[in-house]
Amino acid sequence: MKKHFGILILFSLLVTAASAQKLKGNLDFLKGQERVNVVFDFKGVTIDGDSEESYVKEQMQDEKTPEDADVWKTNWENSARENFQKTYIQYFNDESKNIIIGVSPDAEYTIIVKILDIDPGNFAGPFSNPAKIRSSVNIVKKGEETALASITGNKDYNHFALSPILFDRIAFGFGEAGKMLGKFLNKKIK
Repeated sequence: MKKHFGILILFSLLVTAASAQKLKGNLDFLKGQERVNVVFDFKGVTIDGDSEESYVKEQMQDEKTPEDADVWKTNWENSARENFQKTYIQYFNDESKNIIIGVSPDAEYTIIVKILDIDPGNFAGPFSNPAKIRSSVNIVKKGEETALASITGNKDYNHFALSPILFDRIAFGFGEAGKMLGKFLNKKIK
């Protein structure tokens, strides 16, 4: 029994260390804000450490026909990316007790989620790996470019969100990233 408890504590510490987030700045300006705009920046994103362009090209080569390849690319660039963002927002809002994020260009503040790397994970039964999203967050005042606060160290994933469908698996990773940011802001904004 003691051995199982020790393993559980060690696992919890590893998970906490792996998803530790660091705040630069102060979040007091968000107190009392009900709605905050959110923008996602995919510029320069890598996929599993490689350029997005290389990843897309490789995935397109795996398709059976050129038409299927074009459909895959269109889905990746449009509906999949849109779904990733919606899932992030939904999981954040489900977790957050203080603010609601969404496409709200009139809000006083904007959270800019810079997606740095997407590890798409894989589905292989008991040997599956969840998707992992590495991101950084800057929070700016409307009309300004200088970040009032930055949050780094975001590498989030859900150990149980294993899907055989690539886009769903990545969406779960985005959801977990949103959830973790929501939890983090809950602790910092009271």
